[in-house]
Amino acid sequence: MKKDLIVVGPIQLGIPPFKPNKIIAGGEDVFFLSTVATNPLLINGNLPSAMTLMAGRPYRLRLETMNLTNVAPGPFISIPRTFPVGIPAQTFLLGIKLPTPQEGRPELFEIKARPTHQLQTSIHL
Repeated sequence: MKKDLIVVGPIQLGIPPFKPNKIIAGGEDVFFLSTVATNPLLINGNLPSAMTLMAGRPYRLRLETMNLTNVAPGPFISIPRTFPVGIPAQTFLLGIKLPTPQEGRPELFEIKARPTHQLQTSIHL
């Protein structure tokens, strides 16, 4: 099933106008505004929509980081959720704190957000 994810960030709160930044100081809080959406329109005009098909099914919203300087996984967030019935989108404010690097040694992190569905399947013989 197709689901869409829109993420704005990284955002650091503090001095207005709160614009998304690309350089974040180590040890400071970083936020991402994310929306997970399913299409509410009928498929081919007469089949159930993705919103209807996904309603009530569990999924997990993950925010993963990778330390590209040391080639090591960084901190991550994993939030279990359920697609709501009759609501095409859910919005979240995700916060994460990146580790403080050693003095004079900046580190580069890649941050990836993704929803993963957890469809349960059964096999009938």
